[in-house]
Amino acid sequence: MRSLMTLTQREHEVLRYIARGLTNRELARQLVVSVATIQNHVHSILEKLEVSNRTMAVVVAQHCGMLSVEKIDDLNHVLLNEKLYSDTTASL
Repeated sequence: MRSLMTLTQREHEVLRYIARGLTNRELARQLVVSVATIQNHVHSILEKLEVSNRTMAVVVAQHCGMLSVEKIDDLNHVLLNEKLYSDTTASL
């Protein structure tokens, strides 16, 4: 039995970023944690959802209604704005 409901709030957050396509390194930067911490979260997500890879975790979450296209699009918008802001401030 897949246990979406037992994912922690942080695991839900990590899963949303995985759905966006972020790598572990990008996730670690975004969430201001170590890559090892992200790896632990991903491992926990895969175990709880009883899947073997990140893609299947996203598919299961979408199928169960935990992730929607709108939520992923909202996250893409936030990430794009943050990237534009950091690119602009870096060039100053």
